[in-house]
Amino acid sequence: MPYQLLYTKNPDGKSLFFHSGKNLYVHPVMSQLQYWFSSHVNTSPFQAKFLLNASRAILLLAALIIPFSNTRLHPYIPISQTSVWVGWLISAYCIIILLLSYLNAYVKRSLSLFVMLLFYLLMFALVQRVYFAAFEPEVNFLYLSISFLCCLYFNKKSRLLAFQLFSFGILVVAAALAPAAKESLWLVLGRYGVVHLLTFLVIGFRIDRGQKLRQQDIQYRSLFENLNEGVMFIGPLGRIQMVNDKMVDISGYERHELLSMYAGQLILLPEKEESSGENGQLTSLVVAKGTECRLQRKDESEIWVRFSSAPIRQQQQLLGYVGVCADITAEKNTEQTLRRYSEKLSLSNKELEQFSYFASHDLKAPIHTVASFARLLKQYYQQKKPVDAEARKAMSIMLKDAQRMHKLVDALQIYTRSGTEMVHKEQVDMNEVVKEACENLAGFIHTNDARLKVDELPFVEADKVQMVRLIQNLIENAIIYRKDHAPIIHISYSLNSSASRYIFSVEDNGVGIEAQDYEKIFGMFQKADSPQSQGLGVGLAVCKRIVENHQGKIWLKSVKGRGTTVYFSIPTREHKLLQHQSS
Repeated sequence: MPYQLLYTKNPDGKSLFFHSGKNLYVHPVMSQLQYWFSSHVNTSPFQAKFLLNASRAILLLAALIIPFSNTRLHPYIPISQTSVWVGWLISAYCIIILLLSYLNAYVKRSLSLFVMLLFYLLMFALVQRVYFAAFEPEVNFLYLSISFLCCLYFNKKSRLLAFQLFSFGILVVAAALAPAAKESLWLVLGRYGVVHLLTFLVIGFRIDRGQKLRQQDIQYRSLFENLNEGVMFIGPLGRIQMVNDKMVDISGYERHELLSMYAGQLILLPEKEESSGENGQLTSLVVAKGTECRLQRKDESEIWVRFSSAPIRQQQQLLGYVGVCADITAEKNTEQTLRRYSEKLSLSNKELEQFSYFASHDLKAPIHTVASFARLLKQYYQQKKPVDAEARKAMSIMLKDAQRMHKLVDALQIYTRSGTEMVHKEQVDMNEVVKEACENLAGFIHTNDARLKVDELPFVEADKVQMVRLIQNLIENAIIYRKDHAPIIHISYSLNSSASRYIFSVEDNGVGIEAQDYEKIFGMFQKADSPQSQGLGVGLAVCKRIVENHQGKIWLKSVKGRGTTVYFSIPTREHKLLQHQSS
């Protein structure tokens, strides 16, 4: 791994790119040294500080080494007094710049430029020594070595090229000014030129690669900081090494406070998954996959998060773990609220079912008594004491209303039971369903001379008892709302465009329904405004409940005076299997 994430943040939130002037660059060599150093400690690396200290170290080494180099490299290689004075001046320059880097903000901010100027001065001093040493191989080798080491510091190809041209250019000038230039000297310069070219190509490749990595790093960092989830990088020992802004917001801690904590101090896993290690580290954190757990904030409050983590490895070496926290407190609160409402609704449904049962039971007894006495009273006066027409009419009305009240109680009981009873789904042949419904209505169908046309129908996954009740109510409605001629009823089916639902239809040639009554008639005790409205207004309401129990829909189309078609949908078996697999 030649580079690590170089764009990081100080506790004050400022970015830490190594910079030269106003431009930001990834250094091809310094970043490698910093990675080697930081990989041996469990701390978050700050590159700007590291590179600043590295530049100061270069200045200090140059200030110490240059004075000791003012000696002969070989007893037969002379050294001029000018070279000695130049060495002392460069050493003084290093000391002055080193001191100003602590005292002056501009020098500290632009220290890399002053270090590059030092390299130019070193090349000038080295070429001067090469010139006075008459291009002896030992001095030439020193020139090439120092030149190569200086090239490693540059982080921009244009500056590297300028330095290479300067170094080689003054060497050529020195060779041209040499008092006794040999023909072989120019051959040596040609070799040195090749060395400079190769150096430029190799280090330039590193610089180009570093710039590409910098662009990738900016993209990854932008993604890292702009995620809606809190993200943290956890070291191999469980210590938090990097966090994004969302993690700071979720936890309530400052960034530098999080970087001094262990993940186990922040994320509180459920007791069944908790496994504590050293320094509060939770070993279960490293394998968490969407675990719902609690996060302890700085104010000691706790929020619910969904935590996931995954290991980061390089060539089988564990570098750490990345952890993602999504705040689900609102989701948990909503879930708890829904659970409470569901429990209340379930209790209310049970109470309603009990009320419906007792109400229908308690109402049926007095209604039956009233009807029986009205019937006996009518028979008594017809046989022994004839009464006038008005009395007979009153007794007939009383008997008729008692019977109607009895039917209403039965209808109420059926409607309530259709919404609360369990749905026992099985593979049901809709042809058998229609046959059974017709058998139940055989007398009614025969009396009204109704004719039914039934297409071949499919198997569906449904409650057979409820399907029979559904078809029976629709056939009965089609006969009740008939015209003067015999009713004709056509039952068929089709598939919707996605083949996910069966669409059943029950078509009649009755009186039809006005458009404004389409929605109304599916309500309880609601009927269309028609002279044939003899029903109780319960049949379609029960049908709607039954269809909704099977995750379907019911609707109708009608033309006044020409008939009505009622449609209802039932999911296909394949669609239900897909829903089950996706859930």
